[in-house]
Amino acid sequence: MCASEALHRFSLAGKVALITGSGGGIGRVLAASWARPGRGSPLHDRTEDQLIEARQLLEKEKLDFDVFTADLADVSACRSLVDEVAARMGHLDILVNCAAANRREPVDHVSPETFDWLVSVNVRAPFFLSQWARRVMRAQGGGKIINVASINAYYALDTCGGLRLDQRCDSADDSRDGC
Repeated sequence: MCASEALHRFSLAGKVALITGSGGGIGRVLAASWARPGRGSPLHDRTEDQLIEARQLLEKEKLDFDVFTADLADVSACRSLVDEVAARMGHLDILVNCAAANRREPVDHVSPETFDWLVSVNVRAPFFLSQWARRVMRAQGGGKIINVASINAYYALDTCGGLRLDQRCDSADDSRDGC
């Protein structure tokens, strides 16, 4: 394979990447890095207010973006988000599960409601976003799913943390059916 063929094979030109949680932290940096003039970047967070700084950053650089809001604690919102991005952007090539939630409370004080909310955003949402994105990507011929995790997924602090779900459903490629 020659260099130009390799560059074409790995080109991201024309690709649509949904980066969840792009209103802050790692998600904002990834979304800003992804956006290019003429290539709309879907910005996602729970509310439009959470996207203010990301929007200002992209507007300052004169980069194109579309805003999508969804509360990922709600499984039906996960499916709607994937469907809406694919419909408005024309397709969905890459899903980056970057959204996360945390309530820094001592472990002894975490309520069942807080625990359920943390699991719904940090574990359940990436799974169901990936499940639906995989269906969309398969229908269009393929795509990629990337999961981003905090260090808190691996190491519990003195607050509620240390819970993770390894996900092997990392590609929408029909040749590798790992789910």
